Amino acid sequence: MKAALRWYLPLAIVAATLNLRPALLTLGLVLPAIQSSLHLSPFGAGALTALPIFALGFASAIAVPIGRRLGWSGGLLFALILVGAGTLLRSVGSDWTLYAGALTLGIGIGLGNVYVPTLVKARLATRIGVAMGAYTMMLTIGALTSVSITPLFIARFGDWRPTLAVWALPAFAAALIAIPLLADNLWPQERVAGMGLWRNPLAWAVSTFMGLQSGIFYAIALWFGALVASRGIPLPDVAADLTVFYFTQFLAALITPIVLTKTRRQDILAVGVTASNGVFIVAILYGPLPFGYAACGLLGLSMGAMFAVALTFPVIRARTTDSAARLASMALCVGYIIASIGPLVLGLVNRGADARLPSTVWLLFLVLLTMTAASFAGRQRFVDQLETT
Repeated sequence: MKAALRWYLPLAIVAATLNLRPALLTLGLVLPAIQSSLHLSPFGAGALTALPIFALGFASAIAVPIGRRLGWSGGLLFALILVGAGTLLRSVGSDWTLYAGALTLGIGIGLGNVYVPTLVKARLATRIGVAMGAYTMMLTIGALTSVSITPLFIARFGDWRPTLAVWALPAFAAALIAIPLLADNLWPQERVAGMGLWRNPLAWAVSTFMGLQSGIFYAIALWFGALVASRGIPLPDVAADLTVFYFTQFLAALITPIVLTKTRRQDILAVGVTASNGVFIVAILYGPLPFGYAACGLLGLSMGAMFAVALTFPVIRARTTDSAARLASMALCVGYIIASIGPLVLGLVNRGADARLPSTVWLLFLVLLTMTAASFAGRQRFVDQLETT
């Protein structure tokens, strides 16, 4: 890597990573306004929250072929442009642009989810734990910033369209910052011998864990406002709960990858942080209201840790950069297709007067499945060793 870019790369990665959450998560705060404005049905609202997550999986499947044409850095630039363009398109205000924009930004975020860890593996291999901790922390800081500021935009603009559109600006800014990385672009190998990941049980365990934990996260992130508001909590307090939820996530996201790479029982750590999510979900939806703020903070810690584990597994379960890129591509492809079911089902069960019970049952079911996947994905092996041709 060129010396001039060695110090610039972390800046570009930080800028890109900060834009891999806001376009998705700000939707949850304005979803009731969109439903009212465009008269969306419960299925339409559920589909709107599930579509970009499904697109994350589709994008992950095509990330490596696009990387062969554009390089890893070129692919990251392309991804950021898609995020900005999709965010603007979604904000136009018609039904078709709403869904087309959601699909476009989902593809951009899905590509970025593959390219950033790949660049980390390739360029920062000697500090994987610290680098992945910083990566997951930036993801959660992006989420925290977006959900904290969005209520101010709602109050300022009085409309959901400009409130969502404003998040295209940092995405385009990050694309500009990524341009210098093209001076030392990194290209994947055309073919890696023995990369039979689709017949690899460890790769499937990593992918399933990625998908199920993402299903829990996006179901909570996109429907949290509606669920908590059903308990009579006003919007400013809901926004405050979400703020503490995302704030504590970035603390766990920074530390967990470092702990994960040093412990010998990664399966126990993965199962433990996953199980704690179920406890705090119940506390938020059924516990005393005064305890809700603290429960949101604790859920943020456990979910941030679970998310950090899921993002780190594709990197540490492979020996080489190309193996890690392909494992990340598979994990995110399979994972986000699974993850799209989380918010979709939660949207369907949110029809009744009190949707907390079916929502809680669904979320706890996802937690149990995720714990099972974590127990297999946490075994310290490498996909490079187990693959069959």
